[in-house]
Amino acid sequence: MARAELDGPVAEGTTGAVRAAGGPASKLTVLAVEPERRFVTEASERLMRLRFEHELADAGDGELLITQRVAMTGLATPLMRRTVGARLERSIPAALAALVERATDP
Repeated sequence: MARAELDGPVAEGTTGAVRAAGGPASKLTVLAVEPERRFVTEASERLMRLRFEHELADAGDGELLITQRVAMTGLATPLMRRTVGARLERSIPAALAALVERATDP
């Protein structure tokens, strides 16, 4: 992701916009929030939706386990998987690393 913005607090129902590098902006909606445990967002296009699930869990010894899942659905899914699927998959580790850096930066 090149940029993601919310038009309010991180809360269920809050909307905003997200844009992948080199792509158009999409509507972003926060679907679920469990503070310090889980949040789910969905980016929607006309014929496709991308659902991002982020889970946090105690991994012991002061470590945090972060699990991120991405699901693509809708009529355009077969085409989008072929055209941007690999790029999306490659972008996830960098996006997750940036999220960790922001969360742990004092």
